Amino acid sequence: MLVSIRSRMIASHFGMMLLAMLILGPSSYMLMKYYLQQQRSADLQFIARHVAGMLDQRLLDSGQRLRQIAEGRVVREFPETARLAAAGEYFSRFRQRFPVIAYLDENGWEEVKVVEGKRLPYLEDQSSNPLFKLARKHPNRALLGPLAPAPENGQPMLTLIYGIQRYFGDEFVGALLARMPLSELTRILDDIEVGKSGYLVLIENSGRILAYPDPQRIMQQLPKSALREKAVRSALNGDVGGLEGTVLGVHGLVAYAPLRQLDASLIVVLPYGEFIAGPVEVRNTIFLILLGISLLGVLVAILLANRLTRPILDLTAAALRISHGDFSARLKDDGEGEISALVKAFNRMVRELRNSTVSRQYFDRIVEHMQQGLLLVGLDGKVHNVNRAACRLFGMEADDLLGVPLEQLIAEPGADRTDWLQTLLSNPGVRESEKVLLTPDGRVRVRLSWTVLEDGSGTVREIACLFSPVADQPAKGNS
Repeated sequence: MLVSIRSRMIASHFGMMLLAMLILGPSSYMLMKYYLQQQRSADLQFIARHVAGMLDQRLLDSGQRLRQIAEGRVVREFPETARLAAAGEYFSRFRQRFPVIAYLDENGWEEVKVVEGKRLPYLEDQSSNPLFKLARKHPNRALLGPLAPAPENGQPMLTLIYGIQRYFGDEFVGALLARMPLSELTRILDDIEVGKSGYLVLIENSGRILAYPDPQRIMQQLPKSALREKAVRSALNGDVGGLEGTVLGVHGLVAYAPLRQLDASLIVVLPYGEFIAGPVEVRNTIFLILLGISLLGVLVAILLANRLTRPILDLTAAALRISHGDFSARLKDDGEGEISALVKAFNRMVRELRNSTVSRQYFDRIVEHMQQGLLLVGLDGKVHNVNRAACRLFGMEADDLLGVPLEQLIAEPGADRTDWLQTLLSNPGVRESEKVLLTPDGRVRVRLSWTVLEDGSGTVREIACLFSPVADQPAKGNS
């Protein structure tokens, strides 16, 4: 139980600090996590759009490169010269980007084919190839065909074709067919860093994986479970955006963007564990800071509580000393505010109490040494206080006199308490009369003087009765 002011102050300060930690800690963590996730998602979306643009540009550059090859002198003059060796040597110069290059005549027959820099002796008929038909329909343009394993070496390659039609005479003379390895397109993905463990995935809209960290998955179809993932569905629909989701069983922050030159989409994945590591570290740092602030707050609360409660404890100790009659107690006042006002009031009270106590003690000594008997009678008509002379006069102890009705001490036939009170109160000033006291030893004639005692507000509190023996009274006895 918190019974002291000090413990309550410390508990209240600690409670406020704890409440602040419970409110600010989780809320700041959630806000920080939210904004960091938004920022990180925006970064991933930028990467997805930028890299997708790079891949598109790579494909455009490849088409432009094929056009430049087709516009070379060897290719332009080939229909008339049929210089096979020169064409083979010319094509082999571009084997790094296009390991397979073939020249097709106007009917689709291969006249020259170079694979990995070597001219092949066997040639094929490409007249039924849909890509050749498309080149005849749209000549003088680089066209991109579907991704498929190359018949020459079985590697996944992209096929490009450029139909050659002379401007003079409007004559279709042939086409230049080239194959570019998929790895030539996707190798730039290896240079893109997505955090420490993030990666990029290139997926055809048909669901075939074109690029993935695990080479075993390349050219494999997405499993049905992956096709149900929201991020994958959005990417295959050609959307641009980002979300927190799952890609091939990996949960994380995902961004996606389509490729305009290829029927595919690029997906950027940052595992959630790596993303959340930063906010968790910041959260732990915030927790340690809040814990330090809380401990500092508790220390300040203890110091503040000690500073505020010390005067109260000193006041309690001083009051205890005063209750034992030590009026020398005085509190040190070195501040302002409510506690300081209380200390000042207490010191003033002690001074007044000390002065009044000294006066009261002086008065009590005077009363005790009076030769006349003194009775203080309350408004109930009973004796409240007596002095030593009164005890001698009545022949009784003080304890025996206290509480005795005044009419039982004075021989006044027919008088009752009401008569006595009315007589005494009706004459509030000092009055005198002779009365006969009833004592255990007999009757004693005395001169009675009385006056009423009022408090500061003028209210009558007691009646002071002073008894003086009459000098010529007879000897005590029963009569």
